[in-house]
Amino acid sequence: PASASASAAAPPDLSLPSAVLETRLRQLRDESSSVSQSLTQKLASSQSGQNLLHIGPSLSTLPPDLRSLLDALRPTASDVERYESANRTELVRVVEAGVEARKARRRAAEAEECAAMCGDLAAAEVDVRRDA
Repeated sequence: PASASASAAAPPDLSLPSAVLETRLRQLRDESSSVSQSLTQKLASSQSGQNLLHIGPSLSTLPPDLRSLLDALRPTASDVERYESANRTELVRVVEAGVEARKARRRAAEAEECAAMCGDLAAAEVDVRRDA
C-alpha cells in the first residue's frame, strides 16, 4: 500500500521507452489485482462487507448523474400522475354514485313507511265510518 501511494504521487516520466512503460503498466495491473483481491477477502469476512460486495455490481448500472435519472423518470412520473388523476376522478364519481344510491334507498324506505301509514290511516277511516 505504501508503494501504491508513492507511485501514485510520483509524476509520470514521459521520456521512458515503451517497453519500460509496458512493464510498469503490467506491474501496476498486477498490484491493482492483488490489492483488489485482498480488499475483497477483507470485505467477505464481515456481514457489512458482504452487503457491500452484493450491491457493488449494481452500482455500475446507476446513471452518471441525477439529471439523467430525472430525465429518464420524467415520462414515467407523468404517466403515474395522469393515472392517479384518472383514478381520483373515478373515485369521486363512485363515491357520488354511492351517496346517491344511499339517498335513493333511504327515500324508498321512507316511501314504504309512508305507504304503510297511509294504509293504516285508510283502514282506521274505514273503521271510524263503520262505527259511526
